Amino acid sequence: MDSRNLALAVLTVTAAILFVGLVVVSTLSPQQAMALGQMDRAGDYVVATGQLQDSTEVVYIADAAEGRLNVYVYDISRRQLQVLDAFDLKSQLRGPRP
Repeated sequence: MDSRNLALAVLTVTAAILFVGLVVVSTLSPQQAMALGQMDRAGDYVVATGQLQDSTEVVYIADAAEGRLNVYVYDISRRQLQVLDAFDLKSQLRGPRP
C-alpha cells in the first residue's frame, strides 16, 4: 500500500468517526429553545417574552382594552403554560390616591 492510499484510508476512517460522533451528540443532547426579547402586537393585545432565570422564560400578555397583564411560565413537568402572576394595569397607572 503506497502513501496516497494510506492517507486516503486514514482520512476516510476519520471522517466516518467524526460523522458518527456528530450524529450521536446531536441526538442525545436536545438544544434548548430560547425566545428572549420577542414582541408582537395584534389588536388590543401585546405579547412579549422575557427571561426569569437562566433556564426559565416567561410570556407577558397585555390586554390593552381590559387593562390587564398576565405573566405565564412554561411548566415542563405538565407541558403547559401556567399563570405566574396577573396585574391590573388600570389601577397601576392611576397610582396611589392622596
